[in-house]
Amino acid sequence: MTCAHQVELPVRQVTLGARFKPAMAARFLRVGATEIVDRTIELSDFWSSRRTRYLAERIADAKTPEEGAAQIETALGEAPALDAPENAIAQLVESRGIVSLDDLADAAQSTAVPKNLPGADGISPKRLARILHFRNAVAQATPGRRGDWAEVALECGYHDQAHLINEFREFSGVAPGNFSTDLGPHTPSRPE
Repeated sequence: MTCAHQVELPVRQVTLGARFKPAMAARFLRVGATEIVDRTIELSDFWSSRRTRYLAERIADAKTPEEGAAQIETALGEAPALDAPENAIAQLVESRGIVSLDDLADAAQSTAVPKNLPGADGISPKRLARILHFRNAVAQATPGRRGDWAEVALECGYHDQAHLINEFREFSGVAPGNFSTDLGPHTPSRPE
């Protein structure tokens, strides 16, 4: 996902899904990366109905959500070995989006960072870095620190609080004051 996407979840129902590290979904699912960027897709759209039905039955038989998640992991199999461009993406993830282009090019075994990293769903390295940088800010915005956005911005390497606010709006669809890391976007009960 490269932009905000809201999903309605049924009340009192356990919902399981898979979230992949950047550029890995296509490798695990054996589907073209451009087919899945910014989309929520059904497993049956690219796995056989027999394989999908078998996994659904295994998840339904699970006694706990953790057992259901384990069934998904088993069905996906072992993580494939990373190639050079994927190593570059892994370095971007590890650095939380803060890495020099030279270091990224070295990790990709290239003399220059390509416009779009192969396997990165057609996302430019710069955009992926911004998304990862934003995700780090979200992780730093614990409930006790939510009112101190200037400090979060500084600690996460943003130019200023306004820069952080703009990134929040672009990637989550809401301003930082209207964002909850445990529930996603929400409307505050009182002005903040």
